[in-house]
This record gives sequence, C-alpha cells and structure tokens, in this order.
Amino acid sequence: DVVDYPADLKINDYEKDKPLKFTCKVDVKPEVKLGKYQKIKVKYDAKTFSEDDVTTQINAMLDNHAVYNEVERSIQENDIVRLDMKATVDGEEFAPWTRQNVGLRIGAESYGKDTDEALIGKSAKEDHEFDIKFGSDYPVSDVQNKTVHFSVTIHDVKEKQLPELTDELVQKATSYTSVDDYKSKLEAQLKDQIEKDNQQAVHEKVMEALDGICKVDIPNGMIQFEINQRKQQYENILKQSNLTVEKYLQLSNQSMEQFEDMFKGEAEKAVKQQLILEAVQEDYDPEVTEEDIIAEIKQAMPQIESDEEIAKLRSEINDDQLNSMIKRKKTLDFLHSTATA
Repeated sequence: DVVDYPADLKINDYEKDKPLKFTCKVDVKPEVKLGKYQKIKVKYDAKTFSEDDVTTQINAMLDNHAVYNEVERSIQENDIVRLDMKATVDGEEFAPWTRQNVGLRIGAESYGKDTDEALIGKSAKEDHEFDIKFGSDYPVSDVQNKTVHFSVTIHDVKEKQLPELTDELVQKATSYTSVDDYKSKLEAQLKDQIEKDNQQAVHEKVMEALDGICKVDIPNGMIQFEINQRKQQYENILKQSNLTVEKYLQLSNQSMEQFEDMFKGEAEKAVKQQLILEAVQEDYDPEVTEEDIIAEIKQAMPQIESDEEIAKLRSEINDDQLNSMIKRKKTLDFLHSTATA
C-alpha cells in the first residue's frame, strides 16, 4: 500500500498515440516483524470502587451550593474574611497587595500559605500586624527573599455552611429525582469510569509490551502525515483563542521546526502502534459472525430494536469497515485478556 505522496516524479517525453510513461518514488506500508504477542504479560495498578468516591462527589456538589454566613468568632480555615490590607516591603508600600474592603478565603493562599496561617485565630473588628518572609521560589518576584509587613483591619468573618442533602436539593442541583436515585446513579457512573480507566491502563501497558517485541521501520512520510494532522488539530485550538500559528510561534519564541518537534515523538509512537495493531489483527484474524455484527449495531444504536430496522441499516453501512472495527475490538480483547491472565 502506498502511504505518501509521490516524490521525484519524472515524466518521459510525450509521443503521439503511445502511453505516457513516468517514474516516481513512493513510500509503501512497511512490514511489521511481530514478536510473540500471544505470550505478553503485563501488570498495572487497578483502581477499585469505594463508597468514599460517592461521598467525595456528593460533598463536591454540596460545596458548590454552600453559603457563607457571618459569625462572631476568630478566623478558621476555609472562612471568607473581609478586610483592609496594607503591605510594605523595605518600608515602602507594596501597591499590588494594598487593598481596601477585599475578600479573602483562608486556605486559598492568595498571599501565600504563611499569610493565611497568620490570619487564623485573629478576630473581626480589630487591627492586626504581622511579618511574613517569602522564599526564593514564591511566584511573585517582587517579594522573593523579602519580608512583607502586613497591617490589616478585619471587618467580618464568614463561615461556609453546607446545605443538607435532601431530595429537594438533588432535584435543584442535578437531573435526578431523589437522594437514593442520585447515589445509585453516581455509584454506577463511578464504577463505569473505573472500568474504563482500568481498561485504558491495561491497553497502555499492552502497547508498551508490543512496542518492545515488534520491529518496524516507519517511512518518514507516515510520521510527517501524522505530525501534520496533529498540527492541524492544534491550529484549530489556537483559532478558538483568536490566535494564528505564526502569532503563537512569536509569543512562545519558537521556530516552525521547534513547533513540529512538539508532535514528533507522539506522532511516531501513534503510527508505530497503529501499524503493530494492524499486523497483530491480520495475524490473529478473529472471526466476525452475524451475531457480532448485530450486537455491534445494537450497542452503537440502542434505539434500533426490530429486525427490519437492523436490516435497513445493514444495507446502508459499509460491511468492510464494520467488520474491520469488530475485528479490531476482538483483537484488543484478546491481547488485554491474555496479557492480564
């Protein structure tokens, strides 16, 4: 199979009433030297379901609907504090951190972890002063390796209060009708996601193992084609931010060659894995039955139920593509199951 555009095209002189002859060079699909793929074994860290996962999801939903009420006590973690703040560095006011009537959530580390900790325990309706030494790794360069003096007036302290988990809240915040329904669906979704994550983990390990035992020399044209595909996808993402590739290269101080190098490693890996899977599939050659085809159609389009609907759809789709897709799934199922047995 030809896998790239022709190069070094040479056309012979035209002669009337004679076939036009030409020569060119083309890259062809390379042969893969398969290792003993039937015997690969892999280990992976399987995820397991825990009720704590459901609790975490519920708490996140409750947190999104939390309210903050003013309290008469000293500051604690996760409180929101309204204050006036003056910051000075080496005796000079540090304007970016000098604010009036600003809201600050304790724990967000807006001015560093140590600043939040210094505010914990302080009371509202009072003035407070303290010094914080910032290290060389702090992201604000103007205060790196310097001591900042803070003078704050705390106006009020508000405490986060989570709502009660009720059917009414579930109906308001989600598409479910009750707490029990919500928990049940969450559990099913989490289990489904864990299964998908485990399958992906197995797949990645299997592909690593196949990469180690299969040999193939990939033509540069195939790699460049994949690079171009990835470049196009990246360009589409840039367009969503109203950026061109040229502007992106200018902002990131990159050349086009450096830009393409971003994709080269993953592009080569993707092409090699595709070639290996195709070769394994051809060698393994799983059988595709009529039952397999019908099951695939029903899985892809669960709204189709009657034999007449299935027969109509069969007449409209490409059997070769469908058979190839089913063979790929069976090949992957075989590799995953034997590698983890």
